[in-house]
Amino acid sequence: MTGSWAHETEAVDLLGDLYADNGEAPLATSYYQRAGKSKKLVDLAKSAGDRLLPMGLLHEGPWWVLHARAAQVAAQADLIQDDAAARLLDDLTDLATKGLAGELADSPTQSLTIQAVKSACALASRGTQEQAGHLLDLLAQEVPRERGHYRHIDDEHAAACADIASTHAELAAAAFTRLFDLAGQGVQKASNLITEDTVLRLLGAGSHLDASADQALVSSPLTEEQRGELRNKAADLVTEKHHLADVILAELDPDHPSVRQQAAHARDRIIGRPDPDPHRVGFGTRLVSDSFLAGFLAEEDRQKCLAKLLEVAGDSREAAFNRQDALTGARNLVTRLPAEDKAATFQFSKAFVHGERDGSHLDAEVTGRPHPLSSFQISSASASLRGHGMYLAAASATVLAEREWGRDRALDFLHSDDGSMVQAAAVTLGAIGGDATGRIVLNLLATHQHIGVRQASAVLCMQHVERHQELAMRLANDSDVRVRRTLAEAAADVGPERAASAAAILEILREDVRYSVRAAALPRH
Repeated sequence: MTGSWAHETEAVDLLGDLYADNGEAPLATSYYQRAGKSKKLVDLAKSAGDRLLPMGLLHEGPWWVLHARAAQVAAQADLIQDDAAARLLDDLTDLATKGLAGELADSPTQSLTIQAVKSACALASRGTQEQAGHLLDLLAQEVPRERGHYRHIDDEHAAACADIASTHAELAAAAFTRLFDLAGQGVQKASNLITEDTVLRLLGAGSHLDASADQALVSSPLTEEQRGELRNKAADLVTEKHHLADVILAELDPDHPSVRQQAAHARDRIIGRPDPDPHRVGFGTRLVSDSFLAGFLAEEDRQKCLAKLLEVAGDSREAAFNRQDALTGARNLVTRLPAEDKAATFQFSKAFVHGERDGSHLDAEVTGRPHPLSSFQISSASASLRGHGMYLAAASATVLAEREWGRDRALDFLHSDDGSMVQAAAVTLGAIGGDATGRIVLNLLATHQHIGVRQASAVLCMQHVERHQELAMRLANDSDVRVRRTLAEAAADVGPERAASAAAILEILREDVRYSVRAAALPRH
């Protein structure tokens, strides 16, 4: 009643809150749309889990209502069925076209236009090839950055390019060219996407494929000429010193002269890293990316870099973040070194796994949990090195006994209150190899409250699918989409000898309510 005395929008907003608080999400949705409460609508959509909330029309209503509805589309894009997604993509593209042309009734900050573009990008891979091409053409005018308009849609623009390239082979060249152009304009999201495994596979980067180099080229929708053009763009990114440019070029063209030069610089930075200064602490090292680049050098150089990284990791005068980076860098390098180096590194990692090397400079002030009234609190992340030590141990294990040791320590980690340790255990169990994990009681992992552990159980199920059919079926109905998606990816990647056993699971997953799960369950090409 009080709300009705005020502005109508406030009354509608109040009704939305009341219905949301009483579990009436569909009714709350309609009122939040009418009130234009986009943030509340997105929060409600997130809390709805796998339930698709009612969506209003995108071609009628004032701008604030359309803005809220478009925001809901982006928030629940994964739940929208394909036919509805195609219709919504048309509506959103139409709104975006009018908005970018200045023909749309909008707020002074053009919030509806911006949200329409973002929501269209979220559905970029869900429509036809013609619709995807239209969206690419629409966004082409936003690549030159002289005007500085719409920079806040760059991340969504980059993600849409990657999605379109993975869905529409005929548009892959245009989409990847746009992605590299965005990276050249300083869009870090674009550079990050280029270095992801899924994109590198499509680009034909053989180092990220289990298959041979010839098979890598077959899996790419690009011609050799198109790949050459993208390699040239990668070289230009290095010249212009853009984010991750050296890593991108190394992935796409490891024989390029610049790669060896960048690798040598990386080696020099690692080996020449100064001793820690107690009066000055730096954060955000280049040790991880430099270790990747150093992997392209001769074995002797890789061994020197590994030795220096292990030295940094073992130095308690360093801050915990820096030591964690050093352990990650060592993991990057040790996988490309002989068995004797791996064996020595595995022994070195044990002390970290046991917690004997914990305790770093400024732990209490930087990575611990200071007093709530403390004015110096940078991060509440874990200062423990045990999880990163586990990653290094798993990467350097070469014999069954070492992998079984890692398995046992990972199982111990599952009882930790430190989320980073639980996550490290989950990743290790999923990657350590089926010969060391065959006797794990997967029912316990599949009921663990940590999402990562249930994801690990999904991977292990598919490694031993003949014995865990019933458990895999249960995981196919897990309440968290991340678990179901991981199961779908693992099931779609099983070898021919287990394909028959995985067929029934894939059949269920291909009917999942989430598009990302259905897509992950499709056969690999």
